[in-house]
Amino acid sequence: MLDKKKEYVQIEVGGKHYLCSIWYRSKDILWYGKGLESEISNLCYAVSKEGLLKKISMQIAAESK
Repeated sequence: MLDKKKEYVQIEVGGKHYLCSIWYRSKDILWYGKGLESEISNLCYAVSKEGLLKKISMQIAAESK
């Protein structure tokens, strides 16, 4: 069984707050996540939680231009 930790976090991009769903899977040793209140439908992944939130923020910023 996979060890899966899931949480919801709010990030700020350009003065607006966005809700994101992020989770960790120990089998892959990667964090996964995506923006819930944005136009982004792509799933992001990174080796750290901080890196994942930065990637999601960059995607939201690019989409809102």
